[in-house]
Amino acid sequence: NSHPNNVLIEKDKTTGLRDLDFDLIEVVNPGGADHEARLRATRRDWLSLVKQGERKVATANSDSHMSAQQVAVPRTMVQVQGDSVATFNEPEFLRALKAGAVYGTTGPMLELDLSGKTMGETFTGERGQLRLRISSADWISVAKAEIQINGETVAEYDLVDQPSNELLVPISFDKDSFVTVEVRGPITPLYSAIYPGISPYAFSNPIYVDFDADGEWQAPGL
Repeated sequence: NSHPNNVLIEKDKTTGLRDLDFDLIEVVNPGGADHEARLRATRRDWLSLVKQGERKVATANSDSHMSAQQVAVPRTMVQVQGDSVATFNEPEFLRALKAGAVYGTTGPMLELDLSGKTMGETFTGERGQLRLRISSADWISVAKAEIQINGETVAEYDLVDQPSNELLVPISFDKDSFVTVEVRGPITPLYSAIYPGISPYAFSNPIYVDFDADGEWQAPGL
């Protein structure tokens, strides 16, 4: 609501649309010397919007405009019922994408839910159990997982010595909130040879939390 950002919420006199009326924001874009800095900065911008009640869906996309640029990394993974070309359903895909049933990755694969509610959905209650399952190809190392509430890390897990690639984490809340996850790994010589200029990384979209069970999600604010 403050200058100069308030131009984002001014409505066009003809259409009634705002500059902020978009569905997705590209959080991860590949490569370059400032790849990690850009990722962190764009993710902060995205989380700022979510904290203020703008439920934008974060994506991760390749930037392959020329034949010399690598395709399909980073990648946005979208949850649909049929995951083959033959069963692809465009309306279902678009619904899942806009709902936030999405995570971004440069290699690690994620499955997560909060007591049965997954990304883009709303969990109701004061406490729940977060289940995070991580998998990857054998040339992609994953070393750390961060659990976040309202964009702030509340727990970190060293995955190197974990006997299992699945975490079960009890979480308590004191107000309406949202839960996100980040996963990271080291850049090995093999990974760098296949995906130069980036590192093993994945992030989730939010699982929203209706703490007081009033049927409405209240943004936590900045």
